[in-house]
Amino acid sequence: MGGDSGAGANGEPSGVDYEFVKNAYFYNNIVVNNGSTTSNYPAIFIDGNMTAGGHGGNYYIYNNTLYNNFEAEIDIDSGVGTNGLMAPTSVTIKNNIVYNPTKYITTRVATAPTTTASNNLYYGNALPIPTWDSTSAIGNPLFFKTAPATLLDFQLQGTSPAIDSGVNLSSVFTKDFLGYIRPQGSTFDIGAYEYVSSVLDTTPPSAPTGLTVV
Repeated sequence: MGGDSGAGANGEPSGVDYEFVKNAYFYNNIVVNNGSTTSNYPAIFIDGNMTAGGHGGNYYIYNNTLYNNFEAEIDIDSGVGTNGLMAPTSVTIKNNIVYNPTKYITTRVATAPTTTASNNLYYGNALPIPTWDSTSAIGNPLFFKTAPATLLDFQLQGTSPAIDSGVNLSSVFTKDFLGYIRPQGSTFDIGAYEYVSSVLDTTPPSAPTGLTVV
């Protein structure tokens, strides 16, 4: 997903807008290069500060790969809507790769929702990790390919720190972005992809033997 879109919940007008949602799960998604200098969109916007909405609810952001989105990777507007409607009740953020050179997560605190986070992997020299995300880490996720921009591949290399570093969320879902079973190792990987060694085997085949030229 890219361009001027992203996902909006609780009343924010965006490319994918879900108003009146009370319990939303957003997992196994890849959101890349969303927004521009003229349209400041994050990857995920959970909002209560618009005349369009703000209806409370609980939001679960699990195992997404959020890469180089313009405004922030996750934007939580915890204010009360301009027409008196409700801000989010709670936001839970786990097992996400958050890759951004400027902003990781933006929280506009007025009437703050309950926000909990763990086992996220941040990278990109952005603003500090939120203080309420104390069990997460900073490190290069080692994507399979990040250049050129037209050939991005967010699967994990075998030495990625995201492998076996997530929390087990099998009670919610058991497959990754490509449909592979989670977990492949001791626990969930972080991000939209579960590392499967056979998928990214780049070892060249052995030279054939016993050939005859005729």
